[in-house]
Amino acid sequence: MQTGLMPPFPPGCALKYRAVRLLGSGGFGSVVLANQVALDRQVVIKLLHVDSSAEPDRVERFVSEARVTASLQHPNIVVLLDFDIEDGTPWICYEYVPGEDLRHALRRGPMKLSDALLAAAQVASALELAHGQEILHRDIKPENVLQMNAALWKVADFGLAKWRGSNAVRTQEGVILGTPAYMAPELIRGKPASPASDLYALGVLFHELIAGRPPFESESVPELLQMHLREASVPVGQLRPGVPEGLEALVAELLAKEPSARPSSAGEVKRRLERLATAPAQLEATATRTLRMRRAPEPVSSRATHVVATSAAAQNSPPGRRFTAGAAALALTATALVAAAFWPARPAPPTVASPTPPSPRPSPPPAPAAVLPRPARPALGPPVKKLTPTERVERLQDELSRDRKNWRIYLELAQAREADWNWNKAADDYAYLALKASGVSDDIRLQANLGLGRTAPRRLAWADATGAYRRALRAAPGNLEALRGLGELLRKVPASRSEAIRLLETAAKQDTSDLSTRRSLGLALVEEQRRGDAIPHLEAVAAQRGDDLEVRRMLGLELANIGRCKDAEPYLLEALDKNGEDLHAILALGACQEKAGLLQEAEKTYRRGRSRALDGRLAGVMNDQGRLDEAIALYRSAAQGEPRNLDWRVSLSRLLQRRGRNADAEAEIRKAVQIDSNHTAALLDLAGLRFRAGDLDMAAQLYARVLTLEPANPDAASLLAEVRERQGNLAEAIELNAKVYRSSAQRFETARPLSRQLLAAGRAREAEELLGQVSRAHPEATWAAGELAKLLTQQGRVQQARAVLAAAGGVSNETRDARRALIASLRTVNDHAGVERELRAVLRETPADARLLAELGDALSLQGRHTEAFDAYGRSVAARPDDLVLLLRIAELARGKGEKLLAESAFRQAIRLDPANPQGHMSLAHVLASTDRASEAEHEYLAAARNPIWKAEALTHAARLAQARADLTSAEAHLRQAVETAPRSGPLRTELAQLLVRAGKQSEALAEFERAIDCSDTPWFVYPELADLLEGRGELDRAFELLRRGAERHHVAQLRVSLATRLRDRGRTAEAIPELRAALALEPTHPTARRDLAGSLRASRQTTAALAELTQHLRAHPEDPEACWLHGQLLEDTGQPDGAERAYRLSIEKQPANAPAQVLLGALLRRRGRRPDGTACLKRAIESDPNASWAHLAYGTALREDGNLPGAIASFREATRLDPSSAAAEEILGDTLLQAGRRQQAATAYVHAARLDPANLGLRRKLAGLEAPGADSPPRVR
Repeated sequence: MQTGLMPPFPPGCALKYRAVRLLGSGGFGSVVLANQVALDRQVVIKLLHVDSSAEPDRVERFVSEARVTASLQHPNIVVLLDFDIEDGTPWICYEYVPGEDLRHALRRGPMKLSDALLAAAQVASALELAHGQEILHRDIKPENVLQMNAALWKVADFGLAKWRGSNAVRTQEGVILGTPAYMAPELIRGKPASPASDLYALGVLFHELIAGRPPFESESVPELLQMHLREASVPVGQLRPGVPEGLEALVAELLAKEPSARPSSAGEVKRRLERLATAPAQLEATATRTLRMRRAPEPVSSRATHVVATSAAAQNSPPGRRFTAGAAALALTATALVAAAFWPARPAPPTVASPTPPSPRPSPPPAPAAVLPRPARPALGPPVKKLTPTERVERLQDELSRDRKNWRIYLELAQAREADWNWNKAADDYAYLALKASGVSDDIRLQANLGLGRTAPRRLAWADATGAYRRALRAAPGNLEALRGLGELLRKVPASRSEAIRLLETAAKQDTSDLSTRRSLGLALVEEQRRGDAIPHLEAVAAQRGDDLEVRRMLGLELANIGRCKDAEPYLLEALDKNGEDLHAILALGACQEKAGLLQEAEKTYRRGRSRALDGRLAGVMNDQGRLDEAIALYRSAAQGEPRNLDWRVSLSRLLQRRGRNADAEAEIRKAVQIDSNHTAALLDLAGLRFRAGDLDMAAQLYARVLTLEPANPDAASLLAEVRERQGNLAEAIELNAKVYRSSAQRFETARPLSRQLLAAGRAREAEELLGQVSRAHPEATWAAGELAKLLTQQGRVQQARAVLAAAGGVSNETRDARRALIASLRTVNDHAGVERELRAVLRETPADARLLAELGDALSLQGRHTEAFDAYGRSVAARPDDLVLLLRIAELARGKGEKLLAESAFRQAIRLDPANPQGHMSLAHVLASTDRASEAEHEYLAAARNPIWKAEALTHAARLAQARADLTSAEAHLRQAVETAPRSGPLRTELAQLLVRAGKQSEALAEFERAIDCSDTPWFVYPELADLLEGRGELDRAFELLRRGAERHHVAQLRVSLATRLRDRGRTAEAIPELRAALALEPTHPTARRDLAGSLRASRQTTAALAELTQHLRAHPEDPEACWLHGQLLEDTGQPDGAERAYRLSIEKQPANAPAQVLLGALLRRRGRRPDGTACLKRAIESDPNASWAHLAYGTALREDGNLPGAIASFREATRLDPSSAAAEEILGDTLLQAGRRQQAATAYVHAARLDPANLGLRRKLAGLEAPGADSPPRVR
């Protein structure tokens, strides 16, 4: 980076571009990185610092460079954006190429062969176009090949270029232009340049890319030129083993001494390079070798563009002597002209000359810049008689000739020359006094340094002026002139602007009335974006200098920038009175009027200018007014007027999308991408259009392209993640969104899709942690609290979900955005009156905001104020009748509120605007389905299914309609199509499996359930359903293993509880207990897990542990009636019948129809001798649950004990009917029948019991006892 002072831009250039930093400078010009104000993009400004009348050839060459570059439109040639000559100063504006040049790349050593081929082929492609237009570059070298990105190189600097056969740029006879290290032999011999000369330079360049050094090297220019003429280059294969033969042959042909022996054209070279690049195996093998070689130092002859001269005599010398004569001339001229090159490596040191004799007065120069103070009368010596400046110079020269050591006269002579506008000689005199003369007093030396500071900038010697002012400040730290002068100089250098501000602030404090200092200080603060500090100084100057139009205009612009539009308006109007086409003033005034809602006034302001850029701003005003057709026409005009300003075309495309004209929108955005394939906004919009059209692969490619250009682009990463999610690649989607979320605390919104993707991947715990982190760190992100509460609710953790929602609050309503966040918070807690209040406050500022009106209607409807709600809905639709997005929003709101007719009308209107819009068809189908118009709904679902993105969901809804009308065949067909569309969708496969179960296709259902389990987004509740199916098939162990796998995958407590229940029901209590403990570890407040654990511990005879667990459960769930009667059982187990009776009665009190508690209480009362009360309780148990077989068994047992055998037999028979698989019920029935003397019936009951429980030996003994002599033979047990 250069550290010189920033050169000033000509007025017209300064209006359009703002300097950022100096890239390079020399005796004749500067290169500056700048910002294009209108488009807010970086560009490069190249200025020529010469007098056009004194240096016509140099100016003509500069103008030719602009014309040549402008005529060449090629992706491998730097683009010329602007050009002008103002007040004799030519300047060019180029596109900014951010990468390094090939010279910097070569400092790291030889390039990979694939990269070298790519760079050389692109240079050849650029030369092919140039040569095709009869243009010769004449200076191909590494410094002039710039890298745009990893795959794109651009040829720059056509400063020496010329049209073949044209004298538009004259070359002095005997003068050769170019760089010696890359100069073709025929040019050294004095022959004219040709395309073959450029190809020779390309050969040298290519040799250097491959071998790491040029073919010829020497610190001596004559020796180097002789090498080009006489010596053969070393084959690149010897310098870099493994280079393909075809590549080595091409380099040798390019470096041929005779032009006719080189390739016929740049196009041929390009094609041969491209063919060589298609041999990946060979190139890759070479590229992977490590080439260890010492990089030779850059020869003098390759470090800059030189102008090398040969004398006419040398041209006519014999061959043996011609080079000697030519080399002598070359050696002399090259050494002299290296320092005079257009862009030297560093600025030349300031020269200090001794006094010179008087010279004729030059023609008056232009008026000095306003920032440079006019020279004051010398502070030393007696007043000089009023003479003309020239006469005074002559008199002082005469005095000085008589007294050469009189430094006071020397100072007065310098001041006189300064007054005579002879800046160069005045600066030389001041410099001599300040730096070389001896015996000079401190006062005179101070004045000399101040004078040098004033005059050196007049001849662009910025470093001399800076040094002079610094010396003055060291001698007199508080010198106002030095503070002002140095501050003004440093203000032009961005890197030194902070120091400039400090100096100017010091000067302003010393003399608050010095408006010039305050003026410079204010402008410097503006350049540093310190508007608040700058404005008081600018206001002070503007108040006392009514004619300082620059300051008054700048003040207006800055006041507008900080939002003080009322204060800015007079200054902006004044600027426009002076210059009605002042683009910046028009833009600032128009923006102020837009902000104030004065859209018609803003429209008038924008129409004042003639720039097509204003058409784009005017289009924005039309859009805000709802005049969409006019906005579209203006955006088209802006895009045609500024075809390379893609912002207008992007805005046009977005507006067309809002109108539902997606095809037209895509056509416009594709034009933008054709103009600039690296324009990220255009690429993002095109990707979005392809995504909405269902072309996920193309959308993914475009988003990936944006990330290649801008790896840290969070929007592209998030959108690519959404595409990957739709494609089923959840792992990549999660990785992309997680990277965006981690990269910036301000991107916490990314947590929304990231949490959804984590849930879909079965990573519920990570999703919960993420949402909790966002809701705690960003209380205004109420969506995070809502999503977290939803997740907790799905897991059955209702209490935690309520706590999260209670903790979610609003944010400040000081700004409109904050008010919207508060509205979201109020909506979350269902404070609809608060939502209405805040919406009405916002609508007072923007009464025609259609979306806010729709939300107001929503809030009113939730309060039951339907008349007011539909008035708000109507105003919303009236404000934007052709806004597709808004129509869909209103329709969805109406559908959600049950206003089906309004919703249907809005959806049909949206479909008319965009017939291919799947959301409209889908939502309309929902409305029709809710009004029992199934056939119309199914038609709309199938219309939505034509879109690949919506196909699966639409077919699923169509299948549900078919199921509702019991058409299981059509439902199955729809679901199978949906599964084909999204084969990795677990919920879809689950729904298909459930349908197959309903259709009786158990085997197919089992297969679909198993496929659903393999999907990453399958919900946890599928596992119990599949387990039920497996249990029905008798595959108990497989069912248990499935539930274990689901519990480990989803970390859901309910799965563990379900597994434990099944294990306990099968008598495997010991296995159930660890599962219940694992469930409690996942969710300590699970509503049934701890109670079930207590029951399992009781069954395992761990009464104390069971009682402890149940006590803890009752503290959390005191209203649980089942826990109460289980508590009673435990109290009975520990010998506390009174406590047990109270527990049973408490359970019945909490749930009167509580059969288990009534059975337990009845049995306890009978055991305690209160048989009638106990029998009554048992009877009430049967009345509470007539289908409870165990209740009938308990009641029958009581009747049998009371001697009521018929009643007992009837109750036992009912128990066996309700539970045919109960061996115990059959056995008890047999015992009772036997007691009643009904041996045959008893034997039948025993036989049934034995079949159910073959291992029960007691049953066989009872049957054997019935085989007595004379009795009816009982049936045999098989």
